[in-house]
Amino acid sequence: MCGGSAPGTGTPTGMVTFKDSGATIGTGTLINGQATYSTSALSAANHPITAVYGGDNNFTGSTSSAVNQDVRNPAPAITLI
Repeated sequence: MCGGSAPGTGTPTGMVTFKDSGATIGTGTLINGQATYSTSALSAANHPITAVYGGDNNFTGSTSSAVNQDVRNPAPAITLI
């Protein structure tokens, strides 16, 4: 008996590429079927972020719908002396 899995079974593996308006901003490795990416480099604006999964031996690649991330300017720092 073969030890392989049928296509679409198991947990996806590999990388997810995160994009802002189509431009790559980073990648995350799938761990237990989830990938994360964190950045503080986005400018103050609305950013449509998508996640692109390249696929593996059991799962085909796909692209998420855009999630709008609204980045706002941080509050100014005030120092009183």
